Amino acid sequence: MATLKTKLRKKHFDTKFRKKKALDNLAAFDMDYAHNHDINEILRGNEAYDEFLNERNNGY
Repeated sequence: MATLKTKLRKKHFDTKFRKKKALDNLAAFDMDYAHNHDINEILRGNEAYDEFLNERNNGY
């Protein structure tokens, strides 16, 4: 019979594994999206990116 420590370790590993797998899938989706779309189209309307461009163009 498995001890509580072993059960907790297994549960922790399973949770980490599932989270990593979900993040890998999300990263693959993001990369696919970025490769199939124009970067300017993706960043259009992004306030932080617009602020960065304004500062870069104004020489701050």
